[in-house]
Amino acid sequence: MAPWALALYALYLALAFVGRTLLQLRTTGSTGFKGIGGRPGSAEWIGGVLFVVAILLGLAAPVLTLAGAMQPFAVLDGAVGHALGFALFFLGLAGTLWAQVAMGASWRIGVDEAETTDLVTAGPFAWVRNPIFSAMILTSFGLVLLVPNVAVLIGFAALLVAIEVQVRLVEEPYLLRTHEARYADYTSRVGRFARAVAFDLPGLGRAEKPRDWDYGIGMYASATAAALDALGIRRAHLVMHDLGGGAGLLWAASNPGAFASAVIMGTGVLIDYRWHLLAALWRKPVIGDAMARLTNRRGFRITMRHYNPALPDWFLDQLWEDYDLATRRAMVRMYRASPPSGFERLAPMLRALDRPALVLWGGRDPFVPPEQAHRQRKSFPHAEVVVLEGRGHWVWIEDPAGAAERIVPFLERQLGPPAER
Repeated sequence: MAPWALALYALYLALAFVGRTLLQLRTTGSTGFKGIGGRPGSAEWIGGVLFVVAILLGLAAPVLTLAGAMQPFAVLDGAVGHALGFALFFLGLAGTLWAQVAMGASWRIGVDEAETTDLVTAGPFAWVRNPIFSAMILTSFGLVLLVPNVAVLIGFAALLVAIEVQVRLVEEPYLLRTHEARYADYTSRVGRFARAVAFDLPGLGRAEKPRDWDYGIGMYASATAAALDALGIRRAHLVMHDLGGGAGLLWAASNPGAFASAVIMGTGVLIDYRWHLLAALWRKPVIGDAMARLTNRRGFRITMRHYNPALPDWFLDQLWEDYDLATRRAMVRMYRASPPSGFERLAPMLRALDRPALVLWGGRDPFVPPEQAHRQRKSFPHAEVVVLEGRGHWVWIEDPAGAAERIVPFLERQLGPPAER
């Protein structure tokens, strides 16, 4: 199979790299090739070097077998594996070319911080955020099955690490900086490695805001249960923040069989907690209603800047767009129905479940102090607790790369291999 592997590898390089580069040059005047960027030792540099290593080893694998210098592993070298290898190769090649066509003029190899391209969300990008890399993995694994020797296995491992580094530490932070709210909205709808859903609870964001609805946490937990049921989700790994923590954890305690794990940010089962100043004011009769009625964009931005000075402008604009009068009234009713210590009774129920948990907190959270992060172990005894110093209440917005470095590996460990997801 080594001659076939070499021929197919050459075909892939010719179509996916050389051909695509020439087409990009002809249509845009640029090759789209940015090369290995970043300083030596940086994430961008490491990712680029590993890609080169993977390409060279992929080419060397069939050559070494043809030369008799390296033999395939017999346990992997069989007719079934070869047939599957051909199928995966051509499936991956087709996926790569489809995704490249969908990118159009935005196609690039590497990242140029000084350049801004369109955010592509159509075609295969509507299903997965990194379809080219996903297809490359299929193609590469197909070649592994065609010529399963040491070189190709090391090359495949190098490719996987390169993709992880490039996606998590280079491309996604760049896209968030470049496209801001549009990319944040895109990532909330399209998962990187598993199905991910995000929905607005009643009274919040773009959800309906009925005046006669009970905006207590119990009803929010019921709304969460109804949403998961409607979406056909039987087992959930919860990623929660602020109000979402109250609704999610009450749902979790009531549905232990469906509750798999938790990522907790600035929320949770708060022990010996007292409401922050704004919440305390919202809870007061007359004052809270006046605050809801009189809050305007300028006052909102000033207040948020005071409490969270590191939040970017685009995020403040997004918060304000989702913070209309009906939402503010719903928040007032929610705070009035929620005593600060009301969730402490959940601690023994959740502790008995002992689900895996990641607790991620901002060291300068103005609303929920960081000592509450460590108190989450009263509900999740084996929780991993991480406090990001200098960050505030919205840690994943203030430090997207730092948050992703903790959250994504945690979720991957819970989800297991792709076949088990």
